[in-house]
This record gives sequence, C-alpha cells and structure tokens, in this order.
Amino acid sequence: MNRMRVLFASDLHGKVPLYEDLLEYATSSPAEIIGLGGDLLPSLPPTKRYEEMIPYQKDFIHRFLLPFFRRILETTVTKRVFAINPGQLALTGVGISKLSAVTFEIENPEETLRHTCLG
Repeated sequence: MNRMRVLFASDLHGKVPLYEDLLEYATSSPAEIIGLGGDLLPSLPPTKRYEEMIPYQKDFIHRFLLPFFRRILETTVTKRVFAINPGQLALTGVGISKLSAVTFEIENPEETLRHTCLG
C-alpha cells in the first residue's frame, strides 16, 4: 500500500525559535510534505503600530519565511511545503512558546489528493 508521511504545524506567529524547532523536527522526521496552518506571520512590528504591520509582515516573508522554506527543502526529505492562511485572523499577541506539530500518514495519497482536488 502506498503511503505518504505529512507533518503539520500551525500558529508559529512569526517566532523564529518556533520555526527553528520545526526545522529540527522536520530533519528527524521522514515527512514528505509539511503543511503549515494559519498564523505564520508576526502580528505586530516592534513599534506596535498597526499601519506598519503589512510592510513588516511582507519583510518577514521575504527575509525569513521564503528562505526558511528553501532551507527545509534543501536539508530534509520533505518534497513540498504548503502554507494555509499564513496571515493573522486576530491581531492579538498570543503567548505561544513551544512548537506543537503532528506527523501522520495518508494511505493511497494519489487517490486521496485526486478526490480532494476534484471533488
């Protein structure tokens, strides 16, 4: 039976130490795909000014997040990284300080993905 290993994490809130924990976990995991749920970006810049949030998040994406995704693909067995709703739905500072991730297997991934994408 064909199987695919998937690692899923979310709510990293732009915290670089959590991303480093994710890379460490991914390095020791045989996951072929990494799925990242929402709240991947920092919610507020250090100035705490809402009008600076979007440029701050764009800078985070270009300077950190995209190179981080490349690093995952270059240093692990992961073949794809999917980011789902990378922004913030709420503009609150959540006190998350530990990575919470899960790895699971999908049986018959081609069939599962075909049904998911085609309905």
